[in-house]
This record gives sequence, structure tokens and C-alpha cells, in this order.
Amino acid sequence: MINIPGLNSETANALYGGDQDIYFIVIRSFITNAAAIITKLNAVTEDNLQEYVITIHGLKGILAGIAAEDLSENAYKLETIARSGDYEGVIAGNDEFIKKTEKLIFSIKSYMEKIDLQESKPKLSHPDKTLLKRIVDYCSNYNINGIDDILYELESYDYDEGSDIVKWLREKADDLDFSEIERGLKEYNL
Repeated sequence: MINIPGLNSETANALYGGDQDIYFIVIRSFITNAAAIITKLNAVTEDNLQEYVITIHGLKGILAGIAAEDLSENAYKLETIARSGDYEGVIAGNDEFIKKTEKLIFSIKSYMEKIDLQESKPKLSHPDKTLLKRIVDYCSNYNINGIDDILYELESYDYDEGSDIVKWLREKADDLDFSEIERGLKEYNL
């Protein structure tokens, strides 16, 4: 039973045909990309209200797809307000919505860390340099999905040496700091 505050556990367990592995991939992707979405929501102005509508609409669907029903409903309300051109109404509800979304992200991260600790991972001597080189290529092409795929593969192992680089890569990828990833991996002697 998935029990994450802010998610409807019955809906979460039923999503994706009950396949928890797929669900976990989806919520990991959500937390990976959420920082960029929140940055866009924080940047709302009267001049970019239409861009806000697009961002909040997309987030509404993502939230529904991870069983964050209450937040999805809040996103719908903000989208409706923004579509009507009510900038003051958006401002009145946006900060609270962002705080609730950040709280959900924290809850998901905490839950997934517990899951990761429970699962024993196979051990390698060091991260696969071929995968690290592919991350550099993906960074130069801004291929977020490719980076995420490789990071999930790298994170599925424990390492005698180099686990710090994998953790660092995840942090930089979550911040969408591709130039820093490229720089750091070049220093890693790839």
C-alpha cells in the first residue's frame, strides 16, 4: 500500500494497472521536473499570465496522474482564474499552492528514500564510465529524459568508489544545471 501524504493511496495503488514499479518511475520523474515547474509558477506576472495558464494546466494533469487529487483540483481552480485574466486572484492562491506542492515533493522524496533503503542494490566497483559519457552528450542536447534514464540506472547500484558523483549528478539534474554536469564530468576524467 502506497502511503504518501498528499496522494490518494487507493487511486495511487490503482494507477498504471497496479504496477508499483511504473508508478514509482512516474513519481520520481515528477519530483525530478517539479523544481523547474515551480520556478515558472513563481515567475507569474500580469504580462505572462497566458504562459502561467499553460504551466498550471500541465501540472494539473501531472498531479492527477500521480493521485495528488486535491492539488490537481487546486491547480484547476488556479488555471480557471488565470484563464479569466484575474491576475490578483492568481497571486492570492499561487503561494499557498506552491507551498503545498513543495510539501508533496518532500513527502514523495522521503517515501522514495525509505523504499530505496529497503531494497538491496547490487554492488559495482564504480559507476559505468560509458553511462557517464552519455550523460555529457545528453546535457549538451538538453535531453532531460535521457539523463533521467541513465541516472535511474546508475542509482540502481551501490558503488565501492564513486557513489558521491552519482548523488551529485542527481542534485545537478534536479536543478537542470546541465553546464555544471558537463564541467564536473569532464573533471571526472571521462
